[in-house]
Amino acid sequence: MGETFAITQVFNSDTPLFANAFLLVWLTMWTIGGFFAITALLWSIAGQEIIKVDSGVMEIGRQIFNFKKSKKYDINEIRHLSINPAPDIDIWGMGNQRNMFGLKGGVLKFDYGLKTLKFGGGIDEAEGRLLIETLKINPNFKETNFG
Repeated sequence: MGETFAITQVFNSDTPLFANAFLLVWLTMWTIGGFFAITALLWSIAGQEIIKVDSGVMEIGRQIFNFKKSKKYDINEIRHLSINPAPDIDIWGMGNQRNMFGLKGGVLKFDYGLKTLKFGGGIDEAEGRLLIETLKINPNFKETNFG
């Protein structure tokens, strides 16, 4: 409703220039905020993180319905695969709930080149340890991958 009103006012020739500029900025921010809110809602309804290991490559992706975005990592380049413990409390007082939508970060981490990548956003530390133990027995991984 707010966007419809703002668009109508922007295209109304009687609206002052300053008001149009303010409405355009407001409309832009409102639209960006709406995009993030809809993404978080869709992720909580149908989002999933997919981790695949095959032929020396680990693929980590996120999928909402049929929309998928993933990246592939050469297992030989993965170092220090381990648990990424959550702080007891963060600046917003949310502690372990800092990633409640699972949209970024996660309980697992590894170094890849000069970056530290995090994944496993929807699992807790015990599940993360189980996943690491499962990866350790996978023939694609070596002891040098873990830290």
